[in-house]
Amino acid sequence: MLITDKNPLKTDVGLEALNPQPSLNDVVLGGLDKYKLRNYQEELISRIEASWKKGNRRILLQLATGAGKTIVFSYLVKKFLEENIRTLVVAHKKELITQAYEKLTQISGWEAGYIKAGFKENRDCLIQVASIQTLARRKKPDAGLLVIDEAHHSPSKTYLDLFSEYDDAQILGVTATPLRNDGQGFQNLYDDLIVGPNNDWLIESGYLSKFKLFGTPIKISPKDRANQKKDYTGRQLSKALESSDYVNSNVLDEWFEKAPGKQTVVFCVSVKHSKEVCQLFQERGINAAHLDGTTSDAERDEIINNFKRKEIQVLTNCGIVSEGFDVPGLECVQCVRPTRSTSLWLQMIGRVLRPAPDKEYAVIIDHTENFANLGLPDLPRLWSLKPLSLDPETLFSRECIECHHVFRPLPHELSVPFAVLETEEGTINRMAITCPNCGMRSLFVKGEPIENKHFRKNQDKLTILEENHLVEIPNGVYLWFVEIIDNLYKWYVGCSRTKEWVVEHLVTHENIDLQLLRLREWEFLGRVLEYDMDWAWMKYTYYKNVAIDNLNRFLVNNAIKAIIEYNYSQSNKKDRYLINFRTVQKLSNCGRDDIEAVMNMFSEAISHHNQHKIAPDTNWIKSLDTIQENVKF
Repeated sequence: MLITDKNPLKTDVGLEALNPQPSLNDVVLGGLDKYKLRNYQEELISRIEASWKKGNRRILLQLATGAGKTIVFSYLVKKFLEENIRTLVVAHKKELITQAYEKLTQISGWEAGYIKAGFKENRDCLIQVASIQTLARRKKPDAGLLVIDEAHHSPSKTYLDLFSEYDDAQILGVTATPLRNDGQGFQNLYDDLIVGPNNDWLIESGYLSKFKLFGTPIKISPKDRANQKKDYTGRQLSKALESSDYVNSNVLDEWFEKAPGKQTVVFCVSVKHSKEVCQLFQERGINAAHLDGTTSDAERDEIINNFKRKEIQVLTNCGIVSEGFDVPGLECVQCVRPTRSTSLWLQMIGRVLRPAPDKEYAVIIDHTENFANLGLPDLPRLWSLKPLSLDPETLFSRECIECHHVFRPLPHELSVPFAVLETEEGTINRMAITCPNCGMRSLFVKGEPIENKHFRKNQDKLTILEENHLVEIPNGVYLWFVEIIDNLYKWYVGCSRTKEWVVEHLVTHENIDLQLLRLREWEFLGRVLEYDMDWAWMKYTYYKNVAIDNLNRFLVNNAIKAIIEYNYSQSNKKDRYLINFRTVQKLSNCGRDDIEAVMNMFSEAISHHNQHKIAPDTNWIKSLDTIQENVKF
């Protein structure tokens, strides 16, 4: 059993009732023979199941491009179907979604439903294949298994939100490159990493194609050597084209010399560059086509299908064919796009390493220094869930104040302020970010020069966000209020204080004027202390309309209570006091009886100290003097 019989996501309706049972011939023709598991794929499935049994609910599988990631998770889905357990497979590109649909239905023998714009839904199917963009806007289907294709995108907000929807399901992420160039990692998303065989073994064993890689005499190499762990921007790439000796005709010259007549994909630096290269191929009599992000779905499908049928020989593109492009007959890749991203480099050249009949070897023509900087396709690599720290000079990076890991915040962390401070100079937005290495949460001011080293060293710790106690702050909440609650929360957690203790110390805090507190501040405190909104409204109304009139009496009672607690529970200690003595100085408007009671308590405490030969705290004496000077009897 992959999931217990008591799993709430396991359907009570049999498979036969939801999908008619296919015949054995249907299954064989559908793909069990066509997609027979290889030995290493069977081993990976066994390791995944063993990890689940150990209690690792969220697993990340690394397997090289072309080595059969979709086949592996399709067989796992088939096992879940045998347990009557629903499955949701999610990807971010149409090609990935349609490929997953095809293999899932052929291997499992069952129908699947689409959840994607432009496709008719069938929620009755036990298998649902979804676009992450569409799924984010629609009702989530029940699932006991969640599969994430191209899982190196998992740290994005849409996937994080999806994970939270399936906190009881088994989760399997699959990717060829569990690596990011923003300093983010996967250790907070996945419990275990299952690593497949290296490319060199897959090539030697015949599961990936042999290759020949050619450098070129004229290379495109951006001169900007700063921020070595951040990929080049579009402007840097375009500038590199203009400033180098490269001309577009170099691509054709190298192709005619090293890969004439071969099915080829060309990776370009921009849409304009891709169109120009495509036009040059066409002018030389080569049937070529161009793809970019603005190409319509219908036109893109037609171009890719024509390329698969070899009616198009050369396909130029900008950022389209690096993921989800499954064409085993592809014979050559020309890389005219410099990158510092190992993940992107392996995704690009991985397109051509799929084996095919009559394909003796793949051809890789690198017009850049990618192969020298990032390694050959068969270079053994060490993969990890842990993030890789960026260069401290990387633009827009942050340095964790706890572990000094350097990373770039995720886009969704920068979209909504954690707290807003209104000052005479204007509004200051403070953003909350999480270190992907140690989990430390910190604040920084949006709009300030993030690359400034001095500013990075002066980030603020937020205890409220520690211990998995993330609290969303309503827009516009006072920052000084957040900081006060943060300090009180430290005592609440570290010294086992009660929730009532936090409220009492808030309303008696020397820096708080209760008349300034709005409903949003009380709502924030309610979230911190895990109270509902009715509690926040009650407190707001009480302290706004009633408590101000009785504040002085309230201060006296709490001062007396604190001194009594001190006398009886701290008799042999001299380290710290449980009362804020400056608060007692606010008693100047109290009645004579109240003041005398407070003075008596102070006197008793000082006598107690003298009796035990403990020097009285000077703040005690100053508080007595202040009361005597400011109160007229």
